[in-house]
Amino acid sequence: MSAYIDFLSHPGKPLDEHLTKVATAAEGIMRQTNFASSRLAYYAGLLHDIGKLNPFYQELFHAAPDRQKSLESELESKYERQHSVFSAWAAEKLLCKELDPNRLQLVLCTIAAHHSYLSNEVSSEKITDRGKRAKKGLLENLAQFRKTMPASEHFGNLDWEHCLAEFALPMDFQLKLKSKSGDATRDFVEAEVVFSSLLQADRGSFSERQDIKYDLHMDTGKLVRAESPLSRLRTGFQQWFAGVHDTSAPISVLNAPTGMGKTKVFLDLINEYAGKHGVSRVMYFSPLLALTEDFESKVAQVLGPKALDDILVYNHLFTGSLSDKQENRVLESLGYNFDNESFNSKFVISTTQRLLMILYFNAVADKMKLASLRNSLLIVDEIQVVPKFMLPNLVEMLRVICREMNAKVLLVSATIPYELSSNVPINRVPPALLREYHHLTMKKISFVPRFKPPAGTNGKKVLVMANTRKKAKQIFDGIKKDDTDSLLYVTSGIRKKDRSNTIKLIHESKKGMLVVSTQVLEAGVDVSFAEVYREVAPLDSIVQVMGRLNREGDDENPVLYIFQPDQDHRPYSELEYQESLKVLKKVRNSKELYGKLDGYYEQVSAKNLRNADRMAELERLVGDMDFEGVSSFVNNHVFTEEEGHSMIVPDTEQDLQDILAKLKSMQKFDKQSFKAYSALTANLPGSAHKEIKDYLDSDLLERGILLPRPGSLKEVYDPEVGLDKWIK
Repeated sequence: MSAYIDFLSHPGKPLDEHLTKVATAAEGIMRQTNFASSRLAYYAGLLHDIGKLNPFYQELFHAAPDRQKSLESELESKYERQHSVFSAWAAEKLLCKELDPNRLQLVLCTIAAHHSYLSNEVSSEKITDRGKRAKKGLLENLAQFRKTMPASEHFGNLDWEHCLAEFALPMDFQLKLKSKSGDATRDFVEAEVVFSSLLQADRGSFSERQDIKYDLHMDTGKLVRAESPLSRLRTGFQQWFAGVHDTSAPISVLNAPTGMGKTKVFLDLINEYAGKHGVSRVMYFSPLLALTEDFESKVAQVLGPKALDDILVYNHLFTGSLSDKQENRVLESLGYNFDNESFNSKFVISTTQRLLMILYFNAVADKMKLASLRNSLLIVDEIQVVPKFMLPNLVEMLRVICREMNAKVLLVSATIPYELSSNVPINRVPPALLREYHHLTMKKISFVPRFKPPAGTNGKKVLVMANTRKKAKQIFDGIKKDDTDSLLYVTSGIRKKDRSNTIKLIHESKKGMLVVSTQVLEAGVDVSFAEVYREVAPLDSIVQVMGRLNREGDDENPVLYIFQPDQDHRPYSELEYQESLKVLKKVRNSKELYGKLDGYYEQVSAKNLRNADRMAELERLVGDMDFEGVSSFVNNHVFTEEEGHSMIVPDTEQDLQDILAKLKSMQKFDKQSFKAYSALTANLPGSAHKEIKDYLDSDLLERGILLPRPGSLKEVYDPEVGLDKWIK
């Protein structure tokens, strides 16, 4: 017989209270959607931790706090430390008469995965001797748990007789979750949202949660540059969009050239939705940190300082409020924060990569955010960056989220791939405004067969952009420093802090300068050059870099020079590179280039058989409800590995000593801890790991942390080219 009658879910927390609280919260989250599965979320919450009746947890949780740590290893030698699969096994018996097999399978998959990864099946693991002892003790505790609440409104109607009679049988989960409604994408998203609701209810049960209501107002008039030659055009563009945008439309697409003032359009649109149309949250996603940072700066301009506490910035280098970020209060915000990790915020600024992870990855950290897309306005900037094979499925995902989760979506780009234009109606800038834009921002395009770096700048700002860091460094090294007013270098090998300072200098300085960069300056960054030299790249990239050329219409005769130093198409696809090259050799100005875009996209789509195969494979995986397969597929084909790992590069040797001491004192160093030093990070070239190893602290290197050892800071990081000094 069980030694306990007061079963616990966590030290000092009654199991029945935790289960009923999570069940009620999960059901409440699902009721805020149109999915008819709130009862499934309820049952998942009610039984997700029933496996903690495992004696391992009960003995551990009942022990004195000062003894729990030493007791863990002793208990692990006796019992299997497992509760999720045990919970699923008990739930299968308790709910078998309540739910049809497929709906039951959804509940079981959700329960089994709530500390791991969502799958469409529950693994029947081999039971060890420790597992058998745990299962036997758990069965005894199940019987005792039932006796303690026979008339409970939550637990009284479960099939306890069946559970107690069959729980001792070998755990063998036979079924796989399947799509049954005829709408595979909807079924896929529904299962994910049930899982997300459980995660939010469970993780959020340890703190008091408040309902989110978007109530911020932004004074967007502060963004108007009345002195700009483009001011009247931008006002006309913004008024046009305000007049044509349908606030009731689930998905809207805006196609507009760079430099039209789209950021103000976004913020005006947010003001329009504030407190209306069922919008409780606003989320902005863009593909580049430089673009999100530019957006953050605009938001900070139009909101009061206190409101910045309501803006969540979330990316791989920083998580916290915009206020924290601006005040550099990163170190104070270390540690797990449920509201941040669940996107439980009025206004979220994140990356497009993060949105794709939320929708397609099956890890707990990603899926927990999904339920927060309900009742939200989602703005996805530079949508053309999403791989084209994903766009049809992504649009279907977003349609389901809009229909079933009461969301609104705005997709935005200066270029609209064929795969997107054939799926959703597009709001395109009216011809009259477009003619005016081309007149005011006309850029000459010149293909340069033999490229030589410009000799001097004649007092102008000039940009040279290469496709890789290696090529950028070769160009930089070939420029005579004395021939130009100011020579700057910007790649991912430069510390994030230094890149931000360089971008600010380019924006604010009135002096001539020559900037050599990679694509880090390509999209959305609010900087302007009088001349741009760009290595051959797909037309998407060419159009984006044109947005950095004569951005305000102040320069006479701005020229985009296209150069081809070699035949290497990397990092782009060979098809898009070659099709773009044909166009770039013929067009003479920006107007002609814009006129070629639709034909280019249609041609690339028709020829890209690999993309067609990938579209079909992704659709198949979604149709099979294969959450693991979808996650692996998207990770392999979308999230390519970085060139190298991020390294922390302190400002001074003293700072290095301080950081080294702090990191070595940490028992656990996780991603959240790493974010404290995000401004000091730069990306190491992939080929440099062996050469640089002797200059790094060996103890931290074993823990996966790259930090120079004392005395080697100057050897590791060059003030001009950063970590790119290691490129060979």
